[in-house]
Amino acid sequence: MFNSRIASIVLYILLALGAALLIIFFVAGPTPQTEGTPLEEPKFTDLALKFAYVYFAIAAVLAVLFPILDVIAHPKGAGGLLIAVLFFVGVFLLAYFLSSDKVLPDMVNAANVPERIKLVDTGLLACYIFGGVAFLGIFFTEISGIFNKN
Repeated sequence: MFNSRIASIVLYILLALGAALLIIFFVAGPTPQTEGTPLEEPKFTDLALKFAYVYFAIAAVLAVLFPILDVIAHPKGAGGLLIAVLFFVGVFLLAYFLSSDKVLPDMVNAANVPERIKLVDTGLLACYIFGGVAFLGIFFTEISGIFNKN
Protein backbone atom coordinates (compact mmCIF):
# COMPACT_ATOMS: atom_id res chain seq x y z
CA MET A 1 0.00 0.00 0.00
CA PHE A 2 2.73 2.43 0.98
CA ASN A 3 4.86 1.46 -2.04
CA SER A 4 2.00 1.99 -4.49
CA ARG A 5 1.28 5.45 -3.05
CA ILE A 6 4.94 6.47 -3.39
CA ALA A 7 5.10 5.01 -6.89
CA SER A 8 1.95 6.90 -7.86
CA ILE A 9 3.36 10.21 -6.62
CA VAL A 10 6.68 9.64 -8.40
CA LEU A 11 4.80 8.69 -11.57
CA TYR A 12 2.78 11.91 -11.59
CA ILE A 13 5.86 14.06 -10.92
CA LEU A 14 7.78 12.40 -13.76
CA LEU A 15 4.75 12.68 -16.04
CA ALA A 16 4.43 16.42 -15.34
CA LEU A 17 8.17 16.99 -15.93
CA GLY A 18 8.04 14.99 -19.15
CA ALA A 19 4.99 16.91 -20.42
CA ALA A 20 6.64 20.25 -19.63
CA LEU A 21 9.84 19.17 -21.39
CA LEU A 22 7.86 17.98 -24.42
CA ILE A 23 6.14 21.36 -24.73
CA ILE A 24 9.46 23.21 -24.39
CA PHE A 25 11.07 20.84 -26.90
CA PHE A 26 8.55 21.66 -29.64
CA VAL A 27 7.93 25.35 -28.85
CA ALA A 28 11.54 26.53 -28.39
CA GLY A 29 12.44 26.35 -32.08
CA PRO A 30 15.60 25.08 -33.78
CA THR A 31 19.20 25.73 -32.83
CA PRO A 32 20.81 28.69 -34.62
CA GLN A 33 23.35 26.41 -36.35
CA THR A 34 20.63 24.30 -38.01
CA GLU A 35 17.94 26.91 -38.56
CA GLY A 36 16.71 27.00 -42.14
CA THR A 37 18.36 23.70 -43.08
CA PRO A 38 16.45 20.53 -43.94
CA LEU A 39 17.77 18.93 -40.73
CA GLU A 40 16.67 21.46 -38.10
CA GLU A 41 17.51 20.36 -34.57
CA PRO A 42 15.35 21.58 -31.68
CA LYS A 43 17.20 23.70 -29.10
CA PHE A 44 16.48 21.35 -26.23
CA THR A 45 17.51 18.05 -27.81
CA ASP A 46 20.40 17.59 -25.38
CA LEU A 47 18.19 18.40 -22.41
CA ALA A 48 15.55 15.94 -23.63
CA LEU A 49 18.17 13.21 -23.98
CA LYS A 50 19.51 13.92 -20.49
CA PHE A 51 15.99 13.69 -19.10
CA ALA A 52 15.59 10.36 -20.91
CA TYR A 53 18.74 9.08 -19.23
CA VAL A 54 17.48 10.26 -15.85
CA TYR A 55 14.08 8.65 -16.46
CA PHE A 56 15.77 5.40 -17.44
CA ALA A 57 17.93 5.46 -14.31
CA ILE A 58 14.91 6.16 -12.10
CA ALA A 59 12.97 3.35 -13.77
CA ALA A 60 15.86 0.93 -13.31
CA VAL A 61 16.28 1.85 -9.63
CA LEU A 62 12.55 1.57 -8.96
CA ALA A 63 12.33 -1.71 -10.87
CA VAL A 64 14.91 -3.16 -8.49
CA LEU A 65 13.91 -1.33 -5.30
CA PHE A 66 10.17 -1.99 -5.17
CA PRO A 67 10.38 -5.79 -5.59
CA ILE A 68 13.01 -5.87 -2.84
CA LEU A 69 10.73 -3.85 -0.56
CA ASP A 70 7.84 -6.14 -1.47
CA VAL A 71 9.85 -9.25 -0.58
CA ILE A 72 10.79 -7.66 2.74
CA ALA A 73 7.13 -6.83 3.42
CA HIS A 74 5.85 -10.25 2.25
CA PRO A 75 8.59 -12.86 2.80
CA LYS A 76 6.35 -15.74 1.66
CA GLY A 77 6.65 -14.50 -1.94
CA ALA A 78 10.43 -14.86 -1.93
CA GLY A 79 10.17 -18.37 -3.38
CA GLY A 80 8.57 -17.10 -6.58
CA LEU A 81 11.19 -14.39 -6.87
CA LEU A 82 13.96 -16.94 -6.42
CA ILE A 83 12.48 -19.10 -9.19
CA ALA A 84 12.28 -16.09 -11.53
CA VAL A 85 15.87 -15.05 -10.78
CA LEU A 86 17.12 -18.60 -11.31
CA PHE A 87 15.21 -18.78 -14.62
CA PHE A 88 16.82 -15.53 -15.82
CA VAL A 89 20.28 -16.65 -14.75
CA GLY A 90 19.71 -20.00 -16.45
CA VAL A 91 18.63 -18.37 -19.71
CA PHE A 92 21.67 -16.08 -19.73
CA LEU A 93 24.02 -18.97 -18.93
CA LEU A 94 22.47 -21.05 -21.70
CA ALA A 95 22.78 -18.13 -24.12
CA TYR A 96 26.39 -17.55 -23.07
CA PHE A 97 27.37 -21.17 -23.64
CA LEU A 98 25.61 -21.26 -27.02
CA SER A 99 27.07 -17.95 -28.22
CA SER A 100 30.01 -17.63 -30.55
CA ASP A 101 33.03 -15.36 -30.32
CA LYS A 102 33.98 -15.76 -33.97
CA VAL A 103 34.79 -12.51 -35.79
CA LEU A 104 33.36 -12.39 -39.29
CA PRO A 105 36.08 -11.93 -41.95
CA ASP A 106 34.48 -8.78 -43.42
CA MET A 107 34.05 -7.18 -40.00
CA VAL A 108 37.61 -7.24 -38.66
CA ASN A 109 38.46 -4.01 -36.84
CA ALA A 110 39.59 -2.83 -33.42
CA ALA A 111 36.06 -2.78 -31.95
CA ASN A 112 35.23 -6.36 -32.93
CA VAL A 113 37.13 -8.30 -30.31
CA PRO A 114 36.02 -11.84 -29.48
CA GLU A 115 34.99 -10.99 -25.89
CA ARG A 116 32.64 -8.24 -27.03
CA ILE A 117 31.22 -10.38 -29.83
CA LYS A 118 30.50 -13.18 -27.35
CA LEU A 119 28.63 -10.77 -25.03
CA VAL A 120 26.61 -9.31 -27.90
CA ASP A 121 25.76 -12.78 -29.15
CA THR A 122 24.75 -13.76 -25.61
CA GLY A 123 22.38 -10.79 -25.44
CA LEU A 124 20.86 -11.62 -28.81
CA LEU A 125 20.36 -15.28 -27.96
CA ALA A 126 18.86 -14.42 -24.57
CA CYS A 127 16.48 -12.01 -26.30
CA TYR A 128 15.45 -14.75 -28.74
CA ILE A 129 14.91 -17.21 -25.89
CA PHE A 130 12.84 -14.73 -23.86
CA GLY A 131 10.82 -13.86 -26.96
CA GLY A 132 10.19 -17.54 -27.67
CA VAL A 133 9.13 -18.19 -24.08
CA ALA A 134 6.80 -15.18 -24.20
CA PHE A 135 5.29 -16.37 -27.49
CA LEU A 136 4.81 -19.89 -26.14
CA GLY A 137 3.24 -18.49 -22.98
CA ILE A 138 0.78 -16.40 -24.97
CA PHE A 139 0.01 -19.32 -27.28
CA PHE A 140 -0.53 -21.72 -24.38
CA THR A 141 -2.75 -19.23 -22.54
CA GLU A 142 -4.95 -18.70 -25.59
CA ILE A 143 -5.22 -22.41 -26.42
CA SER A 144 -5.99 -23.37 -22.81
CA GLY A 145 -8.61 -20.56 -22.71
CA ILE A 146 -10.42 -22.18 -25.62
CA PHE A 147 -10.68 -25.52 -23.81
CA ASN A 148 -11.56 -23.99 -20.42
CA LYS A 149 -14.61 -22.08 -21.70
CA ASN A 150 -16.76 -25.22 -21.48
